[in-house]
Amino acid sequence: MHRRNPLTSIPAAWLGLVLVFSIGCSSSQQGAPSPDSTSATAPATAETQSSPGGSDGIALVDFDQTNDPEAAARNELDLVREIRTEAGMPALIGPNGEEAFATLDAIEAEFARTVLADVATFVESGEFPTEPSAGSTRQGNMLAVFGVSAIDINLLADTGFTTSLIMTMLTGVIVNAGTSESGTLPHQQSFDKTADGLRQQGDVGTSITVQAGGGKVSVDIILSATDRISNAATGSFVALYTSRSVGHFDIEACPDAEGIAAGTYTFETKHELTDVSGASTVASGGGRSVAGPFRVIDGEDAHLVQVEAALDLTADARGPGSPEGPGSTTPFDWTAAQHVEIITPRSGGTTWNGGAASVSGTGGDSASGYMFFSTAMAQLFLAEVGKEAEKFWRSGKCIELVPSRDTGKVKPNEQISLVVNARQAFTGDEIKKPITPTFTGKASLEPTEATDAPATFTFVAGPDKDDKGTINLEQTSIRGIGTKTLEFTVEGGGLRVTMTGAWQLTGAGNHFSGEATLDEVILRLQDGDTYVGNGTVSAVGNMSGHGCSGDVRLAQAVQLEGVLVESDPSLVRLTASVEPSEDLVTVECPTGSVSVPFDVGIHLWFQGLRDPLPIGQSTDVSIDETQGGGEGQGNAVVTISEE
Repeated sequence: MHRRNPLTSIPAAWLGLVLVFSIGCSSSQQGAPSPDSTSATAPATAETQSSPGGSDGIALVDFDQTNDPEAAARNELDLVREIRTEAGMPALIGPNGEEAFATLDAIEAEFARTVLADVATFVESGEFPTEPSAGSTRQGNMLAVFGVSAIDINLLADTGFTTSLIMTMLTGVIVNAGTSESGTLPHQQSFDKTADGLRQQGDVGTSITVQAGGGKVSVDIILSATDRISNAATGSFVALYTSRSVGHFDIEACPDAEGIAAGTYTFETKHELTDVSGASTVASGGGRSVAGPFRVIDGEDAHLVQVEAALDLTADARGPGSPEGPGSTTPFDWTAAQHVEIITPRSGGTTWNGGAASVSGTGGDSASGYMFFSTAMAQLFLAEVGKEAEKFWRSGKCIELVPSRDTGKVKPNEQISLVVNARQAFTGDEIKKPITPTFTGKASLEPTEATDAPATFTFVAGPDKDDKGTINLEQTSIRGIGTKTLEFTVEGGGLRVTMTGAWQLTGAGNHFSGEATLDEVILRLQDGDTYVGNGTVSAVGNMSGHGCSGDVRLAQAVQLEGVLVESDPSLVRLTASVEPSEDLVTVECPTGSVSVPFDVGIHLWFQGLRDPLPIGQSTDVSIDETQGGGEGQGNAVVTISEE
């Protein structure tokens, strides 16, 4: 699997939270398309967005805002403490209620650090751990784990923030959407602490499941904490506190024909305390959730355009209140719901479309804060999903370019007609978008401009052995980027042939004899499996008959042709064309000198090469031929090797 630096991008995962939580964020609200729409961009009708504290409870984060990740942690923790306080949880526990929660927070924080270390190891190595780490000493501090400024461990003292952080970290597995892998990592820890007159016994645990393959990624996280609180002196049961957060996301990481990579996002966190110290059981608690589909939009240049989401937000809180405060002094029980549609462009301001939150019940003044935080955290998570999805579809893993002939050996000057198809890597859908070629090496490629798929290109190989022609193909569109590199290497630049031998020819009262040498000839591949080359035979010999005799020495031009045997390409059949001799041999006869041609013996010498000859060795060939009423015999040693 892909290896990467574990969370060098974590600051970007919590974009703009200083602005969001410290000074708020004000932006124009615009009508946004529903995520069910196929439009990548949306004309808008301007409205006015309320501030984060308004009835809508929405705060927007722009894509290009960046900030310290601690901002999200601090504000999530503040929200949790506010929930506890408003619900009167510390007061229900008793005089040391705040101390009890401080103890639990420290336990959760240490547990979360170990979990985050294992998740970071997975994101970095791509190997999902099958067992939790032995302890926190392995990862050292958070600086080593994240590669960014260390996060105060106390900020991890909340199941909700830790779950959101793990989800954001695990967006890094989207790069492995094309690799079939799955893993489940459980962590479990029990504790038993006595302090401030209270005994706290409980468990913290998490289960993380990741599935990847076929262009898809799915992540599920459950993080929970249970604290059974009793009186340390009497052993009487005081209260039960539970905190549970659940997160899920999935995504089809390759854009469809409309340029949309679709997914779903779910997050829920709940904090509850049951007080059994009095005559009646009193429950208090609070929580929030967000769920909905999202779309990551690709552009024609295969760059991220924007992320769109349709989110259903809910929140609730209930408690008896506390006359002494802080928080509500009277009982409360409220629920809230809101639907928002958000567009976060890669560049430009974030916009949303949705009405105010619907609040029912009593004491719902803090509902907007819950909605505000749920929306901001969702935006920051989805921004990371957009970045990671873009990395995946630009990596070449979403589109396969399939040529009619792949990388391999070619013959000298061979011409190849390449037909290149494009298809979605996991569904096989044909993608009819231009394919752009880039050629380097020898000898040529036509055309050199982008051609719609299926695209046809003509490649001509170089003339010499080891000549290479490299073709880089690329298709870019709203489906992502597809790449393919073809490299053709000329094999066997030719055949090297040499011959030595002798012959004699008798007929019509004449006798010819001689020795010949064929100097090294290089045969080049010309067409199909046929090699052709030109050379020269050097011959010396004697001619006699009818009282005449003479010594001869001449050079004869020949053209050799070699054809590979189809059933066995290690054999070649040689034939020769002997050019008419322009040399005349002077022979002395009783009546004077006579000039005659002397090439007939060379004809016979080559005609004896009837059987295929092996490439890579020397072969002795016997010659026994008849030509023009004469009989000829001879021999030849033929050596054939690859150039």
